[in-house]
Amino acid sequence: MKLRPSVFFAVLFFLLACILAVIAYDRNNTLDSQRAQFASERTEIALQMQAVADNATQAAATHAAQETQAAEALAGVRSAASTLQAGALATRAGLLSALDDADATIVQGDANAATLAADAQAAERTFAAASTAQAEQLASAQTAIAAAATQALGTAASVATQQAAGATLEADLAAAQTQVAVLAANPPTPPPDTSATPGLAEARPIAEVAAGQLLYVDNFDDDSLPPLEIAQAGTGRIEDGQLVLTTIEQPQREMTLLTQGTITDALIEIEIKVESCSERSLLLLEVRDDTNGSNGYAIGVNCAYNIWGVFKRAEEQIERLTTQAISLTDIDPGAAHVLSVEARGATFTLYLDGQRLGSVNDDTYAEGIIGFTLVADSAAIVRLDNLRAWALAAPAADATATPQTADSRVARDAFLARLPATIAAGDRRWRVQGEPSLDLDGPELASAAMRINDIDTDVRAGIIVIYSIDTQTLGAIIDSAEAELQIERFDDSPADFPEPNIFGTGRDGLDAWWVQDSAVVRVTIIDTDNATEADLLALARAIRDIVVSD
Repeated sequence: MKLRPSVFFAVLFFLLACILAVIAYDRNNTLDSQRAQFASERTEIALQMQAVADNATQAAATHAAQETQAAEALAGVRSAASTLQAGALATRAGLLSALDDADATIVQGDANAATLAADAQAAERTFAAASTAQAEQLASAQTAIAAAATQALGTAASVATQQAAGATLEADLAAAQTQVAVLAANPPTPPPDTSATPGLAEARPIAEVAAGQLLYVDNFDDDSLPPLEIAQAGTGRIEDGQLVLTTIEQPQREMTLLTQGTITDALIEIEIKVESCSERSLLLLEVRDDTNGSNGYAIGVNCAYNIWGVFKRAEEQIERLTTQAISLTDIDPGAAHVLSVEARGATFTLYLDGQRLGSVNDDTYAEGIIGFTLVADSAAIVRLDNLRAWALAAPAADATATPQTADSRVARDAFLARLPATIAAGDRRWRVQGEPSLDLDGPELASAAMRINDIDTDVRAGIIVIYSIDTQTLGAIIDSAEAELQIERFDDSPADFPEPNIFGTGRDGLDAWWVQDSAVVRVTIIDTDNATEADLLALARAIRDIVVSD
């Protein structure tokens, strides 16, 4: 059977329509499935985006909190830094810089020098504020203060070295054997009688001290005397008109020449030339000794001529009255030098080549014989010549005595000689650290500054004493202290201190100032957190009692 074309195409179209319908149906199903999947994915993406948004919000909040915390921390650090800086500035000011050097190192010297400069500036402001009538004298004092501060800044290292040498000398002398080897086989020339005494024109002292009659002279000219052998010490011999002392090669050998005849007030002088002698050895004039050299004074210098000292003998004990650095420069230890001691009452003044080194006061011995001692740390050779003694000149009976010019250094040196190494004050015991700084060292103004530490707690404090021959200068110094150092006075001031005085808390710590006779005294406790007002008053009273014994 044959299909007609029309039927064939109709069937073909029908089949095609069915196929298309099936395809359309499948496509619709697929599209629906994809739509559902896309809807599910869109929902999931929306949830993820919401989570991301939530996380971002939380992160932003956390970041803001962290920024706030960081800002607070930064503010705290800045506040702490500001507090530390303020504390550091306050700690460096004034006395802490002056007296911060207890370690005997260059750091101590630098700290002391810095404080000297600060004190110099304060003193300059004080003097500038004084009256017109005082202008000339105060200007001179300013120059002395500035020069002292400059010198201290430039020589801190050498001062520290000299201080250490002084301490060593003290230990060496204290440990020296007390047996005195007297050159009995080489007695000095007996004191000349009146007819044999050379005139002053023939034998003038080197030191500029008003001298009278020549009481004693030994030129060591008799070279016929045999050498003297001193067991366990050395030898002494006359050679070329000089007495040559030679010690053996052992430490702490002491050779002493003693004269005859009692002397009270006098100017004693001797010429010395060192051939070989260690820095730690001593060249000492004996003054007011007994015949055995066991009681009296030994006053002189070390062989390097950078330390001078005064020592007191009492039987088998040797007490150091003072040891201080020599500020003179360009001293040749190998050249000949003249050592002079003026013994006037209880005051002993030492001169080197006519230049004053310092004074000390002690009234233990009023009279005795004179002589010379070499205390050798090792083998030494020293030449001596022209041992002489003059009476101190006195005014004529019908003459009007010329008042002697006061010298502030004498009172200052006497105070230092009385100052003990350990100061008991209330419940504390204070120890002096190192040698005092003598930044003012003139006849009109003389000062001493030192740092002290509490032995048990290491609390730091300082002492400054300034002597002056002008009481108006002392008043000007203390008048400016309260404002310059920002001192707030205590509610109750002690009634047992001389006027004027200031007691309170200031820029440098617990501070006490007062004028006592010819001195301004300052006592400062730096570590205020570990000290009280009672501690300051106890320490001030202890220092007052030392000063008042003048």
